[in-house]
Amino acid sequence: MTTMNRPWLAALPTLAIATLSCSAPVTPAPGQLMVVLGSDMTPGRDFTQLRMTVEDPRVSGVLENTWTFRPLANGRFGGDTALPATVAVVGVPGSRGVVTTVRVEAKLDRTVRVARVARVVIPESGVQTLRMTTDWLCWDKLPVDEVDGAPVSCPAGRACVGGACVKPEDSQKELVPFDEASVFGGTADSRTCFDVLRCFAGGTVVRPALTNPETCAFVYGGNAGNVSVAVRMPSAVTRGYCARDGCLLPLDRGTAGGFVVAEGNAIVLPLAVCTHARGLEVVTSERCGPKVQAVPACGEWSSSAGDHDGNDPNFVLDLREAAAR
Repeated sequence: MTTMNRPWLAALPTLAIATLSCSAPVTPAPGQLMVVLGSDMTPGRDFTQLRMTVEDPRVSGVLENTWTFRPLANGRFGGDTALPATVAVVGVPGSRGVVTTVRVEAKLDRTVRVARVARVVIPESGVQTLRMTTDWLCWDKLPVDEVDGAPVSCPAGRACVGGACVKPEDSQKELVPFDEASVFGGTADSRTCFDVLRCFAGGTVVRPALTNPETCAFVYGGNAGNVSVAVRMPSAVTRGYCARDGCLLPLDRGTAGGFVVAEGNAIVLPLAVCTHARGLEVVTSERCGPKVQAVPACGEWSSSAGDHDGNDPNFVLDLREAAAR
């Protein structure tokens, strides 16, 4: 397991500033945006770099950092950080309503293959979570204003989430208070991860279909409350979690890029699963129960197996320091 790096650009600031006397003014604690970096793909093989940029109207230029991943001998993983990783973006007090743009790119051999973009308001107090996962369903579905003329790109003003082109502003609705257990599969002394290959061993292969132009689904014949679902990669595509008979990408239950259970035991999937040019199949299993966002997949790169304190970010970006330059 790779040891996670500390810190990025700045040391974690103290959220409360002590005063010298009862009459001294109190500086309000800045709010934070805890950006959670993750992927349903295998770092070091499916992508070799993650690049994160932050643009804020109070800061001149673009702040960025890049993490590199690489395969080691005997198929082991090496990289600058384990995943999921957290980046604390510390806001500037008194900047209510200012929109900050966060972009995360997954690169393979220096070529951007997946891009995730969010435009959000950093809270004035407290810590909120922004998940920025780079998913295979968004492979080569890049913003058209940055990849001129690409036929599989999202239109201008939109970016890919779960295979669909959405407005980056929609990310604001997904912000929730930060909770260590919901990111790392538990607290530092009690964590778990989802073993993809073991959990889907002996699973059932299903080909979903369009039930209407906007819904990709299939009817599940078992206990839908206990089912896990994974996209089965087309033959010769080695991305995700691979065994001799193919590769899988697990879907989280109840997320935009995952699956939901609807009336009549219908399993509703991202539209991109049905509209993909190769006609994707999925695998179902009840062996481990549903894969959920709060429990990351197991792997050499997984931070759920480490002793990192999830309340202490892996990296910190302090906008107060950048704005003061």
